[in-house]
Amino acid sequence: MSILDFQRARRARTTQTVLCFALVGCAPSVANRDVASPTTAPSDDARASEAPETTSTARATNAPTDPGDDDASPADASPVDAVVRSPDDDAHVTSGRSASRPAPETSIPADAAVDALCACLTETEGRFELVGTVTGRLPREVSEASGMVTSRFDDAVLWTHNDSGHDAVLFAVHEDGTLLARLELTNARGRLRNRDFEDLAAGPCDARDTARSCLYVGDFGDNELNAPSVHVHRLREPDPSSRRGQPPTDPRSTTSVARVETMELTFPDGARDTEAMVVDDHGAVWLLTKRPPNGRFRLYSAPFHAGSRAMLTFHGEVSLAPLGMIASLSMFTAADLHPRCGLVGAYYGGAFAMRVEASNVASAIDSELVPMPTGRGLQNETVAFTSDGYRHAMEGDGAPIHRFRCVARSD
Repeated sequence: MSILDFQRARRARTTQTVLCFALVGCAPSVANRDVASPTTAPSDDARASEAPETTSTARATNAPTDPGDDDASPADASPVDAVVRSPDDDAHVTSGRSASRPAPETSIPADAAVDALCACLTETEGRFELVGTVTGRLPREVSEASGMVTSRFDDAVLWTHNDSGHDAVLFAVHEDGTLLARLELTNARGRLRNRDFEDLAAGPCDARDTARSCLYVGDFGDNELNAPSVHVHRLREPDPSSRRGQPPTDPRSTTSVARVETMELTFPDGARDTEAMVVDDHGAVWLLTKRPPNGRFRLYSAPFHAGSRAMLTFHGEVSLAPLGMIASLSMFTAADLHPRCGLVGAYYGGAFAMRVEASNVASAIDSELVPMPTGRGLQNETVAFTSDGYRHAMEGDGAPIHRFRCVARSD
């Protein structure tokens, strides 16, 4: 995103926030949907000494062109919501039902974790709640996090990348903020170009891959709406956990190179600015547009075939209006797909979940959107499922890594 685009977006988001406080029914609110987190990046020593920040949050029930051939050179608040203050006076949000008590830490057996996670996203009986924690901060190399996915090798490790204007590099980061690996992306012509990387997804490498062993990188940001086509790159995920316990003193010591396969995609109805992508069980990529016309985002898909060009199929629109005024005026910026529990999405000012089958993402058209808690900040462009919840981080230097876990209520 260019400086001009960012300034325009910031003014738009400021207007949205003012509207939210001025109008009735803007749920979930930016003001009290946030989990507090510091706004400035600490030093490395400070990062090591900081105590994790925790909050209890009960979910509110709701109302082929080669991409590298031209640049291969190196380098609203619902009535049940209430703000609770922690001892250090940081604001947290929880439901009114649990606002007067500390977060329960009742453990969930490992074999029931997935069922509990799925229930957290949609159930209304109050059996589970989401507890948010700041687990660490993104390393200085990741200053504009614009995509995120959890490693299949280690649930405590995430993959992420920067927005446009940065190198085509994936970063493996432990949730405590330790940089584990840098993965430079290349193709047959040399280093790949990051035209505008906007999301990262996990999915199968082929029809026989049930482990979802590949990473998909979405190079499809188009702020000016003038790109004739967009690209998705695919690579097999390397195991980043072998470097755990050996934090690098020199980032170059963690660098390796990965060759990608690329597919070129065209929208059937003209250029679309896109920042969210998921990959289904069949290896098809699903793109969700950033700028919802009249509060709706558009859903497109195409099977991934390396080295090919394809026209995306348009499936329909999903309205963000049920999430409130902020969401209906906002931009849809990230998504992740769980094999069983559905889809989680992010927009400027909040997040939501949908019960969607990983084999039928088109069912999102008729799915209910459920508001989910996020950390403090507006420019949220990442979200990723974990084994017991999800995590995300805002854009910015030293951005906190927020992890929300599903836990059983004690009463």
